[in-house]
Amino acid sequence: MRNAKVFILIGVFTLAALCVPPTCRAENGAPAVTDPIGLAVHTEVGLALLTPGDSGQSERTPAMAAIGIGIGVRVARHIEVELTVSDTLPGSRRVMAAGGGFETFEGNAGLLWRGLVRYHRAETGGGWHLGAGPTLLTSGSFGTVPLLHVEGGWEWRARSGFHALVAAQLMEPLAVSQPEIDPSRCVTQDCPSRFDPRYPVLGSRAAVGFVF
Repeated sequence: MRNAKVFILIGVFTLAALCVPPTCRAENGAPAVTDPIGLAVHTEVGLALLTPGDSGQSERTPAMAAIGIGIGVRVARHIEVELTVSDTLPGSRRVMAAGGGFETFEGNAGLLWRGLVRYHRAETGGGWHLGAGPTLLTSGSFGTVPLLHVEGGWEWRARSGFHALVAAQLMEPLAVSQPEIDPSRCVTQDCPSRFDPRYPVLGSRAAVGFVF
């Protein structure tokens, strides 16, 4: 939770700093118009839905909530390359204790590292966008998990550089992860969770940022 608060503060202060443009004047005293250099920053929140396993199976793909920050660069008209890191929020479940009885297990999916090539239809105003790229889950209960990420949604871009977007996401695990916990400690039918290529992860994200 502490890491999530750090991400929130970084995102807020970054956007606040970038959304205060410098005072630029042309020789006649009118505001000078400068072209953006194509570097973008954003902060985002995301949610991945729980995916049940087959009938009779206990294992399932975990649900995740995350908050992150990212940076992107324009490589061609309408096309950007982004790198985002998101911290997933922890979750808990009831499990068997080592000495008998029950205890609460605190799990965390870890950090999501996402590289994305993104096409946005509109240079200004509203328009749809599409993106695809690799994602890596690290430093959590499931170990290191590679995923393929695709998304599509709607984005609005202001002439000032401010932009906001919403997107539906599909993340396909490329390998079976380790279980979040030793199955012998499970006491509920939905335990343990793990990532499995048979079960794509469906999710969504919302982001706000600034292009300068």
